[in-house]
Amino acid sequence: MATRGASKPNQAMCCLTVGFVQILLPADAGLKVVALLRGAVEGHLRYDSTVDRIFEIDGELGVEYCAIKAGQVRMPKPPAAPPAPLAIGHESLKLPHV
Repeated sequence: MATRGASKPNQAMCCLTVGFVQILLPADAGLKVVALLRGAVEGHLRYDSTVDRIFEIDGELGVEYCAIKAGQVRMPKPPAAPPAPLAIGHESLKLPHV
């Protein structure tokens, strides 16, 4: 899905990496996200029968900001049309008489 920011050819963009996910967004928004994630930790929710849900911390959240120039953004080419499905004939199968 295209974003409003990606449609402006001269807008400063950035690649924000959070964990293993890379996101392209306007540079000013990327800086705000990095500031918001400062001090965040990575972890997961799990169920505990005594207190319902708990959040177990795995460690520090990896966040990386990288400036991207307009000429470095590429849209993927649409995939080629899939081959037409094989047609199955309408004739009934004739078994040899034994």
